[in-house]
Amino acid sequence: MSNQDRGGRRPPVLDDNGAEARSPEQAGHEAALREVSETILNIEAAIQRAQRARGSLVAGRAAPNLVHAMTQAIGDLETAQRNLHQRTYLAANQQAMF
Repeated sequence: MSNQDRGGRRPPVLDDNGAEARSPEQAGHEAALREVSETILNIEAAIQRAQRARGSLVAGRAAPNLVHAMTQAIGDLETAQRNLHQRTYLAANQQAMF
């Protein structure tokens, strides 16, 4: 039998630890996606913190402009998070389809 499996593809190359080896390009792509993922998580944490702050401002009867500014900041963070997600993950899926 040849080095190819029944599907016509070669079996994955394994590294010394038995894990599937990745090309430098694949490893770099995975590292980049980890950075994006961590950034999205940090934005989510910022959204949650801003929501708590807004609640505190409302409870403390802060000036309306402060509450409004915090509300706008939450919206801006949500937009940034959504855009980063769409431009990273959804755009890659669309490119793969074409």
